[in-house]
Amino acid sequence: MIFESVVADELGVQREVLRRLRVEKLKKGRDWHFEKRAVKLSEGAVRLLLAEMGVSEGETVKLLNRCNEAGGREKKGGGELVVRNFYRNRRIIGAEYEGELVRVRVRDSSRFIKGSLIECKHVDGTLWEFCGRIPRSKRNWKMAAARRQV
Repeated sequence: MIFESVVADELGVQREVLRRLRVEKLKKGRDWHFEKRAVKLSEGAVRLLLAEMGVSEGETVKLLNRCNEAGGREKKGGGELVVRNFYRNRRIIGAEYEGELVRVRVRDSSRFIKGSLIECKHVDGTLWEFCGRIPRSKRNWKMAAARRQV
């Protein structure tokens, strides 16, 4: 499955063009579906859309390969990270994601504690962005961590 936005970026067309073709030619559920407010297309659906746009078969294969590579890199998505480090810059904290230390942008790091789980979304490379509510105090994290261990 390939994100519609990745196909549009690789083709250099607006998503509105792909959306119109998707509504006219493809069937929801079989050819495409929504995944967290983003449209994912099957490989067959992408081939059909490219044929409708007049793209040759050779270019279609190249484009599908580029989309698969870009989709894996670009849409890393979000996840829960574990807080590991604090830096002098109060807007950045260090967290662990799949065994790798990454940087997370936050509004204020003074209310986080080491070992707490935080919900983040991937921005670029090793940079993530915190996408939850900042706790009122460190105590709230400790209580939540205690509840998770029980």
